[in-house]
Amino acid sequence: MERLLYEASIDGNSTSLLILLQEDPLILDRVTLNNNDDMPLHVASMLGHVDFVKEIVIRKPHLAMEPDSQRRLPLHIASAKGHVEVVKALVSASPETCLARDRDGRNPLHLAAIKGRYDVVKELVQAHPHAARAMVQQETILHLCVKRNQLEVLKFLAERCDHEFVNSKDADGNNILHLAVADKQIETINFLLLDTTIEVNATNTNGDTPMDILAQGPRDVKDKQIIQSLMRAGAFELKTEGFLGEVPQNFRIKMELDNSKYNKKPSLPSHLKKDSNNDDDWLDKKRNTLMVVASLIATMAFQAASCFLVDSDGYYVDRYFVYVNHLLGFHIGIDTKTRGTNI
Repeated sequence: MERLLYEASIDGNSTSLLILLQEDPLILDRVTLNNNDDMPLHVASMLGHVDFVKEIVIRKPHLAMEPDSQRRLPLHIASAKGHVEVVKALVSASPETCLARDRDGRNPLHLAAIKGRYDVVKELVQAHPHAARAMVQQETILHLCVKRNQLEVLKFLAERCDHEFVNSKDADGNNILHLAVADKQIETINFLLLDTTIEVNATNTNGDTPMDILAQGPRDVKDKQIIQSLMRAGAFELKTEGFLGEVPQNFRIKMELDNSKYNKKPSLPSHLKKDSNNDDDWLDKKRNTLMVVASLIATMAFQAASCFLVDSDGYYVDRYFVYVNHLLGFHIGIDTKTRGTNI
């Protein structure tokens, strides 16, 4: 009879199930007790046989809490496979299964998110929102989404998370932007920067920002677009001094001016970032440089031969006088056809 029950669960044959239960009302309990992996409810949940699942949970709702050898409940399996109707039946029979963890510490919502089962994720979040906040080895469900590049599920979950949760860090101190940049997921990066409150300059345990992570990785054609997105959002380099200097100046200027899409204040270029304590020294250096240039010009004018040009009114004008005024932005009309003579 146990073999017949196993075959019925594979086929989803509810009629055979009911016949077997009439003959032996304890057959489901006995099979569940003696078998850890091929339990009828687990098999039917994996294959999406919703009617078969309903017949079992109506009569034996406690079987929804029975784990297999991997500590997976039927809800774990149905969620990972994306069987929405089976998920609904199992949650209805035993809502607390939404928080149950398998051997790897993952609840059914984690598995659905990892596999990109969008409809199942929506159903589980609605049934038990707190399941989304459960951590897995110091990783949030958002970290799991980025690691598996499940952008649509990430969007759905991130919209329902607060600032603190969005910026949660894993065991290495990485937030989800660190992970997205490391994997060069351009769409994910843009979503995080535009539609969430992710901290663009957060550092991990090694002191690396997302920009540092990008600088340390291999170069490819995606880098330019990622740098542009990060800089627009206010990213600056910490450990990777000189990395942004590899970006052409006109490209950096364009990026810094094009901030209207991002409601965040852009950072200054690295060569303009100065401590308030160094402002005076910087101004003194600039002032001294200008004084040296002025002295050189004056010396050249004094030592040079008295070479004159003729202005537009016919008067002699000193050549260096014209040159200095040109530097200062003044215009003196000169008759280029008539030259003065040396005296």
